[in-house]
Formats: sequence, structure tokens, C-alpha cells
Amino acid sequence: MKKYLPLLLLIAPLFSEEENEIAYLEPTLLPQTEPPEIEFSLPQPYKSPFLAMALNSLAPGLGHGYLGDWQTAGAYFGSFGLMSGMNQLDGVDPEFIRNNRAALQNFGFYTAYATYRDVRIYNGNRGYSYAMPTESLAELTAAPFQWSVIKKPEVWGGILGALAGASAIGYLLEKNSQKEIPFGEKGLFPLVAFPVGIGEEALFRGFLQPFFTERLSPTGGIILSSILFGLSHIPNALLLEPEERMSYYTAIIPYITAFGGYFGWLSYKNTSLKETVAIHAWYDFLLLAASYSVAQSASVGKPRVGFSLSF
Repeated sequence: MKKYLPLLLLIAPLFSEEENEIAYLEPTLLPQTEPPEIEFSLPQPYKSPFLAMALNSLAPGLGHGYLGDWQTAGAYFGSFGLMSGMNQLDGVDPEFIRNNRAALQNFGFYTAYATYRDVRIYNGNRGYSYAMPTESLAELTAAPFQWSVIKKPEVWGGILGALAGASAIGYLLEKNSQKEIPFGEKGLFPLVAFPVGIGEEALFRGFLQPFFTERLSPTGGIILSSILFGLSHIPNALLLEPEERMSYYTAIIPYITAFGGYFGWLSYKNTSLKETVAIHAWYDFLLLAASYSVAQSASVGKPRVGFSLSF
């Protein structure tokens, strides 16, 4: 027995009461917590660009009403109604009506762009491959007067280039015809050039060019929208004598189309309408100012870059 005593002393602690309690302690559980609540949100319903544009074509503001933006819808509809009503007042000066119609037409052009822009934004740009200009009316109104825009060589150079080209073509046409050729609508006050510049750039470069670009390519969008820009000036030929119209078709329309291509490239390059609005507005303003100061008639031998179809 004595010879096993050292061994017993060695293993005795394994069977002690204290160690036994440690061996059979109940496992400690972590405090129970409620599982986190997970919120599931469905994506915003998709809105049809075609339906929005169709509604806006019926009356500016209806497209934004479809988007649920009733504040913008009310502002557009109210402005359009006010401007339209002013043309119906008795005793209104015919010159005022002509200018108001031009502003009203181009306000409609702007709302077409704004509707297409905002329905894309509403849809989170789902299904679109190319960015488009997103400037507001306030930003486009300020663009022709911003030094940061005007100082760009592509802007001031574009204005000078457009005037030089128009003057050269107008001079050659007048020289050949030996008579003054009107290119623009009579009686437009020069300041109308600014809503015209905004409206036409919004329609052709803000709406039509991105629309065609999504279905073709950037180059295809620029070309097709520029062709439509040029073709839209065909009714201006009605201001000419029948024998002079062919010169307008063969010289002025291609020139306007070509400059529309420059506008298209510029707006795509900058993803902005500011530069093209500045060029377009100041070009029209200078031509209309020259025309208005002479006889309040059409510009002398220079094409007005403007959309002549009524809205």
C-alpha cells in the first residue's frame, strides 16, 4: 500500500469535491436579443416617358401632373394659360401678340424638355445609357449672361462664327437676287431672342438629341436632331417670293443644319445646354437688334436660327 501512496496523492485532486463542481457547472448562456427588423421597400413605380410627353403636348404641366409633381404642373399650366390669355385681350398691340406668341411657343418647347428630363430622373435613369442635360429654366435663363459660359472659346467663337457665316451667305444671296431677302418673322423684339434660344435648344438638344441618342448612338442623335432642326426652318421660305425660295432651300437650310450639328456636338461634349443657349440667344439677339433698328422687319440677308412653326 505504501508503494501506491505517491500515486494516490497525485490523482486525488481529480476527484475532489471542488474540482467536481467546476467540472459540472451549467453552461452560461448569452443574453437573448430580438432579431433586427429588416425593412423591405418596393422600387418606385416606373412612369412611361411616352405618356408623360403626350400629356405635356396637350397642355404644359400635365406631364408633371402624371409624375405627381403638382407644384411644377401648376406653375407650367398657369404660365401657359396666362400667356395664352394675353393674346385674346381686346386692343392688344399686334406686335406684342407676335412677340408673346414666340415666347409662348418656346415656353412649350422648354416644358417638353423638362418633362422628358424629369421622367428620366423619376425613373432613376433606369434603362438609359447616356447622360442628358439637366439644367433648370433659371439656369438656362442666366447662362447667356454668365462670364464662366461666355468666356469659353467654343462659345464666343461660336457666336462670331455664326454671324460671319450668316452674313456671308446672306450677302451672296442678296447680290445674286438684287433684292433684300427676309429670313425671319417680322416685328420680333430683340429680347425675344432669349426665350427663343432657351426653347429651341431645350427642344432640339435637350429632348430630341438625347431621345434619338438612346435609340441610335451619340453621333446618330446629333445628326438626326440637327436635320430636324434644319428642316423645321422650311416654313420660313414662305416669306420669300416663289423664285427666291430655292436659294433658301439650297443655302440657308444646309447652313442652319450644319450649325445645329455644332450645337449638338457642344451639348453632348459638356452634357449641358448652357453653352448652346448662350450662342443661340446672342446670335438671334444681334440679328434681331440689327433688323429692328432698321425697319422692324426681317434681318437683312441673314438667317434667323429659329423655329418658325407655331406651337
